[in-house]
This record gives sequence, C-alpha cells and structure tokens, in this order.
Amino acid sequence: MAAYTFLSSGAGQGMSLKNHAASAKARIWSVDSSVTIYYNSGYAGPCDKLHTNERPAAYQLSNTYNNNASVLFRSAKVSQGCVNFS
Repeated sequence: MAAYTFLSSGAGQGMSLKNHAASAKARIWSVDSSVTIYYNSGYAGPCDKLHTNERPAAYQLSNTYNNNASVLFRSAKVSQGCVNFS
C-alpha cells in the first residue's frame, strides 16, 4: 500500500505522514466519536486522542509527536490513557 503524504505547502510537503506528523486536525461525525493517533503500527503504544467537538485539533501532538504510525477512527469514546485534545 502506498504511503499517505502531506499535500499542503510547507516544510513537510511530499513527505510520508508516518512518523512525521507534529500536529493533527479531525472532523468528528458525532459527539461520542474519536480519532486516536498511536505511536506504533497496529494501534498500539502511547497515543493522542482527538474528540469532544466537531473539529478538534492538536497543534502540537504530545505522545506521538513525529512518531505516529497508526490512526484509528472510533464511533465510541474509549479511555486508554491517551493525551486528550478537544
């Protein structure tokens, strides 16, 4: 599978998203939904979570800053000890 890359202009343009993202922004489809960014592939390891409002953002990721290997979209809130961003 081909890697996802940064499309916008800036220092990261054209680079792979895996292990290069310093921030994240999501569009949440319901109140109980969340997006979790994991340090390791396979949805494991330390994590950062975006939830609560329609367009949560983490302008500087905490646990996964430039070390993010997987992202999971959930339709339910799950507590995993992630750093939470709203």
